[in-house]
Amino acid sequence: MKTIENLSHGGQIRRLRELAEAALSYYDLGNARISLLSRHENSVFQVVASPVIRRTLPELEHADDDYYEEVGEEEEDEEQDTMVDEPVLELNQAVVPLERPTRFRYALRLYTENTISSALLSSELQWLSALRRDTGLLVPEPVPARNGALLTEVPVEGMPHAIRCVVFRWVDGRFIDASLTPIHLERVGVLMARLHHHARTFSPPSGFLRPRWEPSWIIGENSVINPQFAKHATVPFSTHATVPLSTHASNILQATARKIEAEIQSLPQDAENYGLIHYDLQQTNYLFYKDEARAIDFKDCCFGYYLFDIAITLSSLLNRPGEQAMSEAFFRGYASLRTLPPQCEERLPAFIAMSLIKRANQLLHTRDAQTREMAPEWLAHIINWLEKFLEP
Repeated sequence: MKTIENLSHGGQIRRLRELAEAALSYYDLGNARISLLSRHENSVFQVVASPVIRRTLPELEHADDDYYEEVGEEEEDEEQDTMVDEPVLELNQAVVPLERPTRFRYALRLYTENTISSALLSSELQWLSALRRDTGLLVPEPVPARNGALLTEVPVEGMPHAIRCVVFRWVDGRFIDASLTPIHLERVGVLMARLHHHARTFSPPSGFLRPRWEPSWIIGENSVINPQFAKHATVPFSTHATVPLSTHASNILQATARKIEAEIQSLPQDAENYGLIHYDLQQTNYLFYKDEARAIDFKDCCFGYYLFDIAITLSSLLNRPGEQAMSEAFFRGYASLRTLPPQCEERLPAFIAMSLIKRANQLLHTRDAQTREMAPEWLAHIINWLEKFLEP
């Protein structure tokens, strides 16, 4: 059997749907419709399910066994013709008709590649469960499979390894980007403060394993900081060609890396500065429901500096109208629940610089055609900001 990567685009979509349907058979969600939302290093489906409602039937008094034998023989052939695919019920259960069928939404995440350990994935799910239990935050809460597991392995014929999957409860809300206001960012600040407060008091269970952030993730040899790596990587300056970074851009990036290392090397990894962070809380990963901001997509969560989490959120607002007002509103919301990390004002620019380099690294590997077209403009903004960061 061909691997997913060797199939045509249409073949990949069909294969992913087959895998999603196989995965859902391990859960008691009811009758479900699925639709593919995204496919990157893993695939995400929206699942709309109508649960099967079972009710125990009253016991029949004075049942006539002969009646059941006669009717059973007469109707046996008819049942073969009218049989449909429905959940198997116990003999004393029945499906209760609903005047208005109840529907629930979920997100199904499929891991078609075997590059992340199950311990890492399970630990993400443990933190999400703890956040939902301890804070009441509407985060993507993992749903147990029929056997009680949060992370499910689905053996698939022809695949070199089992497909792992997770089902999350759907988080209602809407994404806002172009129309973001200071009020929205104040709510995001409150959200992040609640996440950091929980991380400050969270006691990981035995075996809990999430990555510990290191500067080398951002400014190491396998990053845009290294001109040789950038030269041979897929730098998406157009959809048809790759162009190496200019000497000027490379010099700016390398000087930025040196300044970052000098400014954060003395920052302690204590409970006030360092803990579990979301690591990607920008506009595509927070949404709004009424007057509340909600976070999704915790797959990159790790142990890191709280200031880096803040920097990633604020760096996504750079060069936007009202940037200053939104930044001030974010800090107002954060400070309403939690004291800002020590030396925030002095240290934050170094973390914003690092978050911009993180974005530049992502541009090296993107496969999205629209992102590739916009990459030159984004990289120019990054270099311009970093030049100002380097000014004495």
